[in-house]
Formats: sequence, C-alpha cells, structure tokens
Amino acid sequence: MKLKPLFDRIIVEEESEETSKGGIYLGKTNKGIKIGKVLSVGDGNEKNDGSLSKMLVKEGDRVVFSQFTCAEATILGKSVLVLRQTDILAIIEK
Repeated sequence: MKLKPLFDRIIVEEESEETSKGGIYLGKTNKGIKIGKVLSVGDGNEKNDGSLSKMLVKEGDRVVFSQFTCAEATILGKSVLVLRQTDILAIIEK
C-alpha cells in the first residue's frame, strides 16, 4: 500500500541520530529542528486559475523542518511525519 498525501502535504520519515563528515555529533534534541527523508509528496494546492501550485520537494529529498509543525502517525507499523511544504525550512543538497 502506498500512502499519497493530499494537496501540499508531505510524508517524511525522520532520520536517526548521526555524525557529520567532520565528526560532529548531530543529536535529535537540536532545539526543535528535525531532519528527514521525503517518502511521498502531494500534488499541490489548487490556485484560483485552477492550476496546481508547484511542489519544490520530491520523493527522496532530505529536508530540515521544525518538530512543532508536523503531525506524527504510525501507519502499517511505520512511524511517519506529515507536514505541509511551507513547513519545510530547507532541502539538504548533496
């Protein structure tokens, strides 16, 4: 079963704690900031002219967002976060 978010919502899987390339420990308690991988993206909001707004994130992107702007859910035994595109603070580029 694939989970398809509606409108400008995004399904994200939070990444676990990690260490940066420079050896700096990046903990989960980073003053409310979370990093996650985008699992699924909605089609966008409908604008007044009937067209859809552009989604700037895509499946597989790593994103930075606030823990206070997402809804947590467990779907089919998997913990995921649901948030709006406007709640994403940054896309981590390689």
